[in-house]
Amino acid sequence: FPLVLAAVAIALCFRRYPLTRFWLILGAFGLLLSLGGHAVLHGWTYALIPFFRQLRVPARAIVLFDFAVAMLAATGLDVLLYPLSRRARRMLAAVNRVWLWILGGLALVGLPLLGYAVLVSRQLPRDMLYQSVVSMGSLAFALLMLGASLGWLALRRRGLASRALLGALAIGLIAFDLISLGAYLEVEPNDPLVGYHNERAIEFLRDDPEIFRVETPAEVQGGWAPDWALVNGMDDLSGIWNPLRLGAYDVLTWVGIGRESRFYDLYNVKYLIAGENTVVPAHFEPAFENGKQSIYRNPRALPRAYMVYRAQVVGGDIRALNMARADGFDPATEVVLKKGKSVASLDVDPGDGERRVEIVDRGPNHIDIHVVTPTQGYLFVGEMWMPGWVAYVDGERHEVIKA
Repeated sequence: FPLVLAAVAIALCFRRYPLTRFWLILGAFGLLLSLGGHAVLHGWTYALIPFFRQLRVPARAIVLFDFAVAMLAATGLDVLLYPLSRRARRMLAAVNRVWLWILGGLALVGLPLLGYAVLVSRQLPRDMLYQSVVSMGSLAFALLMLGASLGWLALRRRGLASRALLGALAIGLIAFDLISLGAYLEVEPNDPLVGYHNERAIEFLRDDPEIFRVETPAEVQGGWAPDWALVNGMDDLSGIWNPLRLGAYDVLTWVGIGRESRFYDLYNVKYLIAGENTVVPAHFEPAFENGKQSIYRNPRALPRAYMVYRAQVVGGDIRALNMARADGFDPATEVVLKKGKSVASLDVDPGDGERRVEIVDRGPNHIDIHVVTPTQGYLFVGEMWMPGWVAYVDGERHEVIKA
């Protein structure tokens, strides 16, 4: 019924109400965008509009289409509840004829074709038969709702119902449509928060006063939710699981940096949530047991911030990554830096003087660090590098270098 009313609004109000054109454009844009790779619009927006490069699952753009249809349907219903001009009545009759042709075509062509598909699918895999039966049921329900919608239009055109009754019938028809299709959609009988509890584990980790990250790998899902650490105010290795996983983290895992690697210690991952199938390196220590899941401690985890006194400068990210992955590379004592104006290689001996790096305060957009060092060196901070970071040393601004 909302689609019928939307068509009425476009036919009767396209020139009369400028907003009608806006909703029509928005709806068409949302529908084409939601088709993703099956329509050219998604490729254009992805390539030409920077914001759209950050979006995932283009089908979610269907919300724009739904919203536009809702607004057009409201406009169409509002117009139909009041007397129409002669021209508007002619347009309404034309819209009614178009919908009657659509109803007849779907009934005379669509139903027999789907019925034939059901018969043919009986000899095919069960899932194909199921899809054919569901499609036929959906079409039959669509025809029922379209017939009821045209019946409402007939009551309106012939003046057989009052405005109040027409409004009540419209609300009832739309409610019946939505409730019928949505009542059994994605019903989940289980508690969706079951993987976020684990109170004893939370208490254990919060007793650790240090700053650290937690890794919750994919194979422990069910007992532990992937965003479990973040939800409980702790830092997670992979960021938000879906759809905002950290791209740089994914690259490092793709190139084969495993938990046994010294490079992994650079992530500041002190604790690993492990399930029955989790690969746990030999140097990890059991720290907490909770049924089928365990928490292991990585004794080699490097601090979130520390000083290094050896630095190599290279020309590109791939070369830097290959150097950092080499067997002889020790991230606790040296760093690989990308070429820049104020970037210089370094190889000094700090001696036995006092060295101390203490994180005094930190938040989503800032981190304050107190550093004591006997000689100059690079302060490495184990955070995601972004071009927006700005550094101040004793009040004087310095460049932040990608490491």
